Amino acid sequence: MPRIFYPFAALAAVDVLWMAVRPRPSDRPGRYLLFGAVAATLSFFNGTAVGLPEIRFVPCVYFLGVLLALDLVARLLAVTPGRTLGALAIGAGIVAWVMSSIGFIPSWITWNYEGLERKPSYSLLTGILGAVHGKITDPRVAYENSPLHDRFGSMRVFEDLPLLAGRPTLEGVLLQTAVTSPPIYWLQSQISKQGSGVIPGYSYPNMDLAHATARLALFNVSDMIAVTPEVTGQLAADPHWQRIFQQAPYSVFHLKNADGHYVRVPRYRPVILETTRWKRDFVRWFATDSMLEVPIVAAASVAPDDRDHFPLTSSSALDLPRERLPEDCRIEEHLDHMAIDFTTTCPGVPHVVGVSYYPNWQVEGARRVYLVSPAFMLVFPDGPHVRLVFRRIAADWLGIAASFLGLGLCLAALVRPATAAEPAPGLAAALDAVRPWALGLGIVFVGIATTWNVTRDYGAGFFYQRGWKAFAAQDYRTAMWNFSRAIELGGESSTAADGTFFRAASLLRSSDPAGALAGYRAVIERFPESVWVAESHYHVGLCLRQLGRRREAKARFRYVMVTYPGNRWAGFAAEQFRELRAQRRSLRG
Repeated sequence: MPRIFYPFAALAAVDVLWMAVRPRPSDRPGRYLLFGAVAATLSFFNGTAVGLPEIRFVPCVYFLGVLLALDLVARLLAVTPGRTLGALAIGAGIVAWVMSSIGFIPSWITWNYEGLERKPSYSLLTGILGAVHGKITDPRVAYENSPLHDRFGSMRVFEDLPLLAGRPTLEGVLLQTAVTSPPIYWLQSQISKQGSGVIPGYSYPNMDLAHATARLALFNVSDMIAVTPEVTGQLAADPHWQRIFQQAPYSVFHLKNADGHYVRVPRYRPVILETTRWKRDFVRWFATDSMLEVPIVAAASVAPDDRDHFPLTSSSALDLPRERLPEDCRIEEHLDHMAIDFTTTCPGVPHVVGVSYYPNWQVEGARRVYLVSPAFMLVFPDGPHVRLVFRRIAADWLGIAASFLGLGLCLAALVRPATAAEPAPGLAAALDAVRPWALGLGIVFVGIATTWNVTRDYGAGFFYQRGWKAFAAQDYRTAMWNFSRAIELGGESSTAADGTFFRAASLLRSSDPAGALAGYRAVIERFPESVWVAESHYHVGLCLRQLGRRREAKARFRYVMVTYPGNRWAGFAAEQFRELRAQRRSLRG
């Protein structure tokens, strides 16, 4: 809580206490404000569960707290002689308190609103924009997320690349509205020294430009803006990228041999994924390098009549069948702001359109549009020409009609104000009887939901710490119980990943290699970006060896050696591999 709010919070608390001790009908405005503050507080604790950043509810609580403080002041002034003079004194006191508490806000306002052109860094910005200038139909431009961009007026300045440089980019202002947001911000972390991780409920990778290049190409990115030495160094050392602009500390890199097309035939046939959590499975798919060439489609989004397009199915986003598709298809595309046209030499073959899926996209020349990983559109052309147009659908027209109806009701009320009407006595009595039950059930539901979400947000860390203490004390039974609770409450978080790993370690130390094997595999499959993945692969090999499955253990140790060269677990895997090979030779001898 900021210092400037302290006196208002104290006055608001006194006002709430006053209403609780001496309730009166005149308290209704104060109760209304209190209800709003409580609702905003509950929304803070429940926001993450529905995908909203909880911090957005904090200003509502502060604002309503100020109004509650004002409610108390109004009560006091009502019984004070010379109310006008008292009100003026309070107003002067507020101004004095605010002025004495001001910090960076005035300079921040000036910095943000004086305009890009007045910044000393404007010439640097124009150089960067000139290097990537183009048309909306050109490939996308990616950029490193960094607070260093604030030199231009805002660290989010490059979200305006379509306006400033004419080129499309990856990120947008309304990050909760796009179905592509989870993979986009996952990729942002992979191409940035400081990723924002702004979409709650997902784990995010560390910076790794070498592995990010394939994902950038998937999004038809041909240029990348870098600012930190770490990202710039990785791109400069990568033979896939070429520097085309440099003015310290910024560089712009171009992806050599970039495809440059938004419409493509994937290398492998799309696979139907049997899943009830398609968003998370799509992100898991996106996080797995070996899966990127095999698009997936959620089974629930495919009607039975359309199943003939999808002969391949899977129940795991990380274990997909592969069927090669033609590689000699020639595609000519034309993109506009609200339409996508393309001609193809491969009718009937799946075509992925690298633009965010949305129900408003209507297709001509294909049966329908499917949502395909990571969050693109998929069509099966009936002939050589396909056209997609972004049109209003029934939901849009319903919303427009409702808006006009609401406006009409407001205008009608201005012309002929309606008089308040009491409900019929029977209806009033029924409402009075139902109200306590409805209110009680509502309170119970909100209480249970809030308790669960608070427990989930804070309980995972609590149980993990208890599990770790038991693990360190070699009390593996207690450790496993606590780690299991951390996994249940942690969802897809890093705490759940840590709990999954140490639960598997507890099983291994409890002489249960079969259970540990399943646990380590769960780390690899559920948390592919966890820091424990390399170590889990090694321990999978160790469990297989203890179970007598030496051939599989040897293959797993070889996988660790090849996949994680230089990692200490690759060294341990090499030792195990040599031991297994020596044992095999001794058995032959």
